[in-house]
Amino acid sequence: MSQEVSWYRKYRPRTFADYEGDFIKSAVKRISDPVRRPQVMLLHGVYGCGKTTAARLLSGFYLCESLTDEGKPCGKCTGCMQLQDLIERGEDDGSSESIQEINGSEVNRIEDIRRIMNESMLTLPAFSKYKVFIFDECHRITPEAQNALLKVLEDVPAHLVVIFATTEYDKMLPTILSRCQLVVEVRKQTLQGMTRILQNIAQQE
Repeated sequence: MSQEVSWYRKYRPRTFADYEGDFIKSAVKRISDPVRRPQVMLLHGVYGCGKTTAARLLSGFYLCESLTDEGKPCGKCTGCMQLQDLIERGEDDGSSESIQEINGSEVNRIEDIRRIMNESMLTLPAFSKYKVFIFDECHRITPEAQNALLKVLEDVPAHLVVIFATTEYDKMLPTILSRCQLVVEVRKQTLQGMTRILQNIAQQE
C-alpha cells in the first residue's frame, strides 16, 4: 500500500504538459493571457477526476515570479518551487503563505469562512503578488457561509485568486456561480489517457 501511495504522489502531474485531458487546454489558453486572467474560477466534475490537481496547476500562473513569453509558469522560481513542494506533499499539508487549500467538508461554517476572510483572504501577501485559495468540496460549505463569501467575491481584491472545486456545483448558490469568471468541467481520463500514464510509470520504474 505504501508503494501505491508513493507512486500516486510521485507521478502526480507537475505541469499541464503532464496533465492528460484536452478539456483543460481552453482554460490554460485563457489564463496565459494576463488581460483575460480570471480571479474567481470553478472546476467541477466527478470524484477522482483531477480537480484538485488542476486547481493547483492553475495557481502556478499566479504564483510564478517569471512567466515565460507564452505566459506559462517557468517552473524554476521560488513561487514555482513552493507549488511543486505542495504537489509533492499532497493533501497532508495544503497551506503556505501564498496558497491555501480549504476542505469544505471540514471548514464550512459561517464562523470558519469569516475567520479565513478576515485573517487571510483580505490581508495582503508578504512574499508574492497573489494569494490563492482553493476551496475543495465547496458545495459542502453552508449557504450562510457561502453568502459570507460574497463580500469578497463582489469586489475581489487585486491580490486574491479563488478557485472552487466541487463534484456538485448545482448545490452552490447561484450568486456564487454568477461571480465565477471561468468555469471548467474536469472530465475523467479516457482509456487511452490512462494507458499512456501507466506506460510512462512502467518505463520509469
